[in-house]
Amino acid sequence: MVQSKSGEICCNLKRATCLKSGLHNRCGYGVVTDETNSRTRTIHSCPSPSEYPSRAAEMQKVFVYGSLLRGLCNSHLLRTSRLLQPGARTQDSAFVLIDSGEAEGYPFAIKSQELPGAPATSLLGEVYEVTDSVLASLDKLEEHPIVYQREEIQYIGGSTCSTAWMYILHDRAKLDAIRDDVPQWDRQARYPLVQPLGDWRLYHHVARGNLEAAVAASARRSGAWPSTRRTATGTGPHAVFSFGSNGIAQLRERCKNPNLIGTPALLEDAVRVFAGASPRWQGGGVASIVPCAGMQVLGNVAWLSSEEILRLDLFERGDPSELGLSEDPYAPDGTYRRQDVVVRSRLPRLAEAGTDGASPEARSSAEPPPLATDPTSWPLLEAVAYVKVNLEWVGPPSEAYVAACRTNVDMFWPGLRGLPFEVRNGNGLLMAEVEGQPQLHCAVK
Repeated sequence: MVQSKSGEICCNLKRATCLKSGLHNRCGYGVVTDETNSRTRTIHSCPSPSEYPSRAAEMQKVFVYGSLLRGLCNSHLLRTSRLLQPGARTQDSAFVLIDSGEAEGYPFAIKSQELPGAPATSLLGEVYEVTDSVLASLDKLEEHPIVYQREEIQYIGGSTCSTAWMYILHDRAKLDAIRDDVPQWDRQARYPLVQPLGDWRLYHHVARGNLEAAVAASARRSGAWPSTRRTATGTGPHAVFSFGSNGIAQLRERCKNPNLIGTPALLEDAVRVFAGASPRWQGGGVASIVPCAGMQVLGNVAWLSSEEILRLDLFERGDPSELGLSEDPYAPDGTYRRQDVVVRSRLPRLAEAGTDGASPEARSSAEPPPLATDPTSWPLLEAVAYVKVNLEWVGPPSEAYVAACRTNVDMFWPGLRGLPFEVRNGNGLLMAEVEGQPQLHCAVK
């Protein structure tokens, strides 16, 4: 059991982060990183477009809750699989989750009826779409049906409920056989319950002293954006994070500054979603971002003066005088609103460097430092983004909107051309995916 749970991490640790391979599992294109240490390390290279399963392949859904979660030690087994639901929970609160105590880190899940008196809970996890061959590799990892059994369960993702496979220890005798080398009186200390109940990712980081990762996991669990309002009173320049159709050419036009430039930026622990129906884009959905554990959003940052960001408000929020909106750019009363975020960017902290009296044009033209191999190692930068107020799903984005989104992302992330884009609803549920050149669906704003 111990050896099988180790997977293939040893050989895969030798592979370097490959930006050209994209960021599939984490952002719809994706660098997948190991979260078992406080500093990020790559646990496998990402697949090329040819490695993704064909549409003709028979697909099944699997709910994972332990070491197969993104960034954890066995996630490489799902590297070519589509993430359908990043934030899912079992419908039934009928499970007990126990720490295996092994160094690489994985839990035991058993039905609560097998452990009378133990607190029953639902399990937090992710749902993937897998091929039969991937399912076979998971069966091997979990030693199905000898140790774990693969059973169908109901899970909740957003406001929907569906069915997927999940691996469960099917009787207490199996658990006792694993724990029989530890005296009965010491088993609770050696194999503690996972706390918070059912949340392996958060428990895993806390138990191993990864406090930074634990704080981030706790924040993601709450699903809340930060409540700061940095740009409401600051004098600028402001770092503005764009993640789709609002490309640099459009920003120059809207802000009336032909000298604006952008630089690649990465927003962690968030995901692109689509909502609404935009008359400008043939009635199709338009993009926003929502907090989401382990996901990443590709985009770019441009530096705007206070006057320029007010001009951008008119396009994103709407005109307050015409629509009766408040003067607060963070208020949820327009189409979009401002939202403070923290991104990783190639640029230095220009808001501080700009205090030397340099003009906005000079700051916009500043040369960024050389491109780092791994964007998750870029410096953190406080920025502001525009998020959609109403996240109701109406329909997919139009082809024209997809093309505009893809053009913007490809400009700043040229190494990711040709990999799939994802369309998710406001709950993060995967609705569609396209490969290669722009077609009907994609996942960016």
